[in-house]
Amino acid sequence: MARRRSYTVKEAAARLGLAESTIRCAICSGAMRAQKIGLRLNVITAEEVERYRQERWGTRGWDKRKARDYQPSRGAQWAKDYRHRKKAAMLGGTPRPASATDAVSRKP
Repeated sequence: MARRRSYTVKEAAARLGLAESTIRCAICSGAMRAQKIGLRLNVITAEEVERYRQERWGTRGWDKRKARDYQPSRGAQWAKDYRHRKKAAMLGGTPRPASATDAVSRKP
């Protein structure tokens, strides 16, 4: 009878390329199933690690979560343009072309 492979939280984190705290949070939230052995040791099966990888891979980070039709607010776009102008001024370069938000009238 072959014994099934199991991982500790540390091993599962290393295998998935994640932090141990991320794995612990996934277990607490129910996104990953684990067996508790004793008071403090969680054991995760190899099948569960692979299921979690397939289910969650590539879903983290703002670029992966934002909607396809996302448009930044006028304030966010203005702040981005401001940072680019400030950086260009600091480096002595020419600022990039102004966006539509720069055309908004501002009080002097």
